[in-house]
Amino acid sequence: MEQRQHPRFLVRMRTILGPPDAVEQEGTVYNVSVGGCAVLAEHLRGTDMMTSLHLYPSPATEPIIIAGAVRRWGKGPLHCY
Repeated sequence: MEQRQHPRFLVRMRTILGPPDAVEQEGTVYNVSVGGCAVLAEHLRGTDMMTSLHLYPSPATEPIIIAGAVRRWGKGPLHCY
């Protein structure tokens, strides 16, 4: 059994990966926890680069904005923040 520092919540929601220095991209967030999340998106940034994530739990709500998200690793279109 895998041991994690923070429990993960199995969710799937739309996200926008944004500036400061990149064009906004749309993706999908999975496995949200206090310590991070996984994002499925085409990605142009390198590891340890800061970006913002705008999470949309539903189309009718305002986004949850994570201004200082840092990409820790990625493989293909899956990225961990």
